[in-house]
Amino acid sequence: MAQNSNTGKDDLASAAGGIGGIIIILVVLFAGFLNAPGMLLMGILNDAAKLHLDCGQMWTFSLIISVALYITLRISYKVNAEASVMYLFICIAIVAVFLIAKFGFKAHFPGRIISNFINL
Repeated sequence: MAQNSNTGKDDLASAAGGIGGIIIILVVLFAGFLNAPGMLLMGILNDAAKLHLDCGQMWTFSLIISVALYITLRISYKVNAEASVMYLFICIAIVAVFLIAKFGFKAHFPGRIISNFINL
């Protein structure tokens, strides 16, 4: 009987660990989604200019570019909601183009750009 109670605790622990892992993956995916404009520009710059930046530098500069784009949109649009909607539209468009290019047309550039941000 004691083994049954331990098994129940192990099941709860593994379920909690699984949920925690899912939450971490979702946060990383959401951060990458919101950082898509900066990631695109930094990936293109890194490939075109052969900057030889490491993963941390790529994330840092792409985040700076994304924030600068959002601030520019906030300044150009007088209504904050319009700026946020436009920024989300830009993010959705970039992700959609990447997904269609990668999986629809079997293009290699989305993988090259994303590989600048992930050390595998």
